[in-house]
This record gives sequence, structure tokens and C-alpha cells, in this order.
Amino acid sequence: MSCFVSCRGPGHFEVDVDVGSSRAAASVVGLVSPVTTSLIIDMAIVLEGREEQELPEQLLGVVRFDKVDMKSAAYLDVNTGKVHPKGT
Repeated sequence: MSCFVSCRGPGHFEVDVDVGSSRAAASVVGLVSPVTTSLIIDMAIVLEGREEQELPEQLLGVVRFDKVDMKSAAYLDVNTGKVHPKGT
């Protein structure tokens, strides 16, 4: 998966993770996409500690996706920041 910090500001930063860039992750997404309307997916972001002073690891945030209809997904144009309906 490709991952990069896309924006930094006072007290915040944004990280973009392209799940589709990983063959394994794209395969999992492809498998679950047809049934997402019946799934509840919980995802957590953990800040990994690699040095003793960075431990314990910290939970940054969580999100729950509840029965998402992938057919209604939109696309974000990362160059313009505009959201487009699927297929445009």
C-alpha cells in the first residue's frame, strides 16, 4: 500500500493511504465489495511505537462503516479536490 502525508498544519496532518496500490488489499476489497451492504466494518488507526520512548502505542482514531453501498461511491479528484459521481 502506498501511504504519504498530504497536508500538514498547526496541530494536524493528513495521511493518504491508497488501498488499491496493494495487490493483496485490492484483492480483499474486490472480494468484499459485492457484500458490503450486509457488513459492518470497524477500522482503527494505531500509531506504531518503534522506540522505547514511543511506547505504549497509541490509538489515533476509529471509524465504523455500516452496510456501505459501494455502488453509490463517488471519486475524489486529488488534483482538484472535487468529488465526482462514479463513472464520470
